Amino acid sequence: MVTALRSPHGRDRARYKHRPLCRRSAAATVRVICDLLGVPHDGAERLHVLSRTIGSRASSREEATAALAGLDEVFLALVEANLREPTDTLIGRVVSEQVATGKLSAPDAAAMFHALFYAGHGPPAYMFGLGTLALLLDPEQLAKFRAMEDPAAITAAVQELLRFVNVSHLGRQRVATVDVTIGGQLIRAGEGILAQPDSANRDETVFEDPDRLDLQREVHRHFAFGHGIHLCTGRALSLIEFEVVFKTLFQRIPTLRLAVPPEEIRFKKDENLLGVHELPVTW
Repeated sequence: MVTALRSPHGRDRARYKHRPLCRRSAAATVRVICDLLGVPHDGAERLHVLSRTIGSRASSREEATAALAGLDEVFLALVEANLREPTDTLIGRVVSEQVATGKLSAPDAAAMFHALFYAGHGPPAYMFGLGTLALLLDPEQLAKFRAMEDPAAITAAVQELLRFVNVSHLGRQRVATVDVTIGGQLIRAGEGILAQPDSANRDETVFEDPDRLDLQREVHRHFAFGHGIHLCTGRALSLIEFEVVFKTLFQRIPTLRLAVPPEEIRFKKDENLLGVHELPVTW
């Protein structure tokens, strides 16, 4: 996994100079989740395209439905293949222990793997772009990050990045089941609300000077991975990915900087996740 995440930039800098960093990020996260699940690499690109179609608000209902069916078809075929000949992969183990024993149906297993693939490559790739941009825009914090050697300090810095930038920028639509008062506001049963989890990451009653990136901040809690029963299943994997990518990137290319003015960076506005279209860098 570490090999997949460590890009060849440091070994072949001339070849990759001036190329958008986000393209490399997406390719790396797709490869990692495919290896973990047991998805052949030759089908990874198609799965990535189908996932993008589902996540894009520009897609029509018909396009999104067709893409969803395409993903389910691919993963159902993998489930059935592992029923015939189990593999030492996540899909293979779940199929052997849950599907083959009748505890889980093949379609339900396929839907679960589809969800894991979707969540396991898009959000991390977008976070790589946003996190790198945040560091490049703050030379003081970037210098501190480059100087970090203690693994615990690096982990804490990544947690602060996750607090500071969040790819899940859309609110959560909920309907109150009973009358409830939050922050002095009465919400009656049946009324709809739009909860904004990432706003909690900038709560001034929890974080001092919350709109400032501070990689030495002690971040004991944030909502980047959700909470409680909705805590992200891939939290541990994501943290490893972020620590490896950010530290390796800035160690191998210490002179990394933006190749365009910050105001020219275009953010994705047509997807369910926040990211940048491209992050042109040079060194």
